[in-house]
Amino acid sequence: MSVGVVGMASWQMSTWMLVFRLLGVRRWHESAANFDARVQRLERRPERPDPPRRLGRTLDMRVDRGSGWPVYWARPPGTSPATHLVYLHGGSYVVQMGRVDWVLLDKCAHAVPATCVAPIYPLAPRHTAETTVAQAADVLAGIMDEAGDGNTVLVGTSAGGGIALAAAQLLRDRGRAPARLILLSPGVLDGTLSDPRQDALEPRDRMLARGGLAEAVRLYAGSLDVRDPRVSPLFGDMHGLPPMTVLVSNSELLYPDSLRLAEKARKAGVPVDLHVADDLPHAYAVFVDTPEGKNALATIISAARDPTRTAPTT
Repeated sequence: MSVGVVGMASWQMSTWMLVFRLLGVRRWHESAANFDARVQRLERRPERPDPPRRLGRTLDMRVDRGSGWPVYWARPPGTSPATHLVYLHGGSYVVQMGRVDWVLLDKCAHAVPATCVAPIYPLAPRHTAETTVAQAADVLAGIMDEAGDGNTVLVGTSAGGGIALAAAQLLRDRGRAPARLILLSPGVLDGTLSDPRQDALEPRDRMLARGGLAEAVRLYAGSLDVRDPRVSPLFGDMHGLPPMTVLVSNSELLYPDSLRLAEKARKAGVPVDLHVADDLPHAYAVFVDTPEGKNALATIISAARDPTRTAPTT
């Protein structure tokens, strides 16, 4: 484990948190009613996952819809990097991929270098874990067929981290595995939200709260029990999974789940490189225009460049 002692957040990160406070991100996680109201607004005015237009000047991009999901492929112009970085975005299962995700992929594409692939998974409540995880595994298998399993790095942020881990478990059952998993503030790994350590962390989390998050899990679970590994992959089998890099902050509501993931995976013989930042917001690693995000980006780049390296075990 490595612990980043950050102390007070940078003014850049503080600015992002002010933006999210003004947007009411924490507020719509504070109760099921608030979360449902947000979902209804999103259904009336659906967001688009399209990359910012400016990325067309810095990356060669195409979109493939053959799998039934839009899958964006992006690489530095005139190149064909062997490493394929597949990215599943966050958003409590109901929010579409956004600008910060695309900026992260732009940075990774050039710095690794990598072909970055962004499957746009369908959102809850219209689509639930039973189909989303299976389809994610199918889409990932198709990408791995093209890139090669050993050249594929699977990255997931927040809800996308949970989907990535669940899909990796399903792929493992089929005899397939990406070279590495990189999970950025992964959630929700345990949909019961019952870890007692969360009591003290909830007031410190600037973005998430259990009332709305439990509703997000309920909508995503659909007819499945919340302990089903497709919903809560922490209850799944960790044996045979690829090495993991996990980045999380010790002030996140879901921080204990990352600790439990690292412990369970290591007991199953899976190397885990766990990076714990001090007092930063949920999903801090995607804000790569901040000093904290740049530090996280360096860790992501290092793991993607050498995905099969043995991770630290302490």
